[in-house]
Amino acid sequence: MSAHIKNKTFGPRIDPKDLPAGRKPIPLDVILKLKRDGTEKARAIIKGFHMTAGLDFNETFAPVPCATVLRFFFSLAAKYDWEIKQGDVRTAFLMSEMDTEVYVAVPNWFRPDIEEQPEPMHGYGIHQMLKGVPGIPQGPRLFNRKSRCIYINNGLKQCKSEFCLYYCLERHLYLIVWVDDLFLFNPTAATKQATELWKKLQEELDLDDPQDVDDCLSCYVRRDRPNRTISLTQEPAIRKLRITTKVGQ
Repeated sequence: MSAHIKNKTFGPRIDPKDLPAGRKPIPLDVILKLKRDGTEKARAIIKGFHMTAGLDFNETFAPVPCATVLRFFFSLAAKYDWEIKQGDVRTAFLMSEMDTEVYVAVPNWFRPDIEEQPEPMHGYGIHQMLKGVPGIPQGPRLFNRKSRCIYINNGLKQCKSEFCLYYCLERHLYLIVWVDDLFLFNPTAATKQATELWKKLQEELDLDDPQDVDDCLSCYVRRDRPNRTISLTQEPAIRKLRITTKVGQ
């Protein structure tokens, strides 16, 4: 809730009578999730299946890197003993301005605006959605469009053949972006430049502190630096799939 208040995701409450003709508020809900590392996470999500193409959203496409590109840079890192850091943009969609006029029905207990908090806590209020929320079809595109400018303004160039690869040959920095997951590759000699870049990105993005890579798109990463090897395994996902299959049977 504090993240939404800080980002001003929702506009002031609107009287249902003041909604534009033909517009219906899209329901918003909150889901709870227990992540693999035991972290508890709450996320406000809009029920995007109620949204209408051409009215509530238009273009939805956002690029993601080819898996071959990730494997290629993991290979370079293993062979030349490069550093690999990863981080997640925690409130990626919330920083992107909406490109359409969308109204949402927000539960009163969620308190999108503390000063206008109604009593009692049941029911819902109607607000215009000013920033993106998980669940909107155009969310990844809006964030990609905004974050791309941030990477380029911090001295990186966008690869013409792989749109999710940003690089700076002079500083030996290579950034691969999967929606809101960032992977930064660099030689050890360029660690200072990599640290400076990460700090600059944190000033404009709600970005985690850099961590040694151990998880890449649901694959566990095992690195043996003395022997210059890196391996990816989907063992946890396969075990989870087997358990789900047995339960289904």
